Amino acid sequence: MLAFHDIATSRDDIAAAVTRLEREPKRVRLNKGVAGRGAKLLTEKQQARLVEMTKFYPRVDFEPIELG
Repeated sequence: MLAFHDIATSRDDIAAAVTRLEREPKRVRLNKGVAGRGAKLLTEKQQARLVEMTKFYPRVDFEPIELG
């Protein structure tokens, strides 16, 4: 991923970052799914755009995430 985005770093830098995060677990944020959050945070135009994007994946059922 780093190479794809042309981010130069060493293995030592990555290992140090992982070690630092392991020492401070409260700094690691996990995204928790919250039902209805998109409807609250996104405008109608943004929601409509997401629904339009689902058309690129005709075989995927987006109903479980209320985008169908």
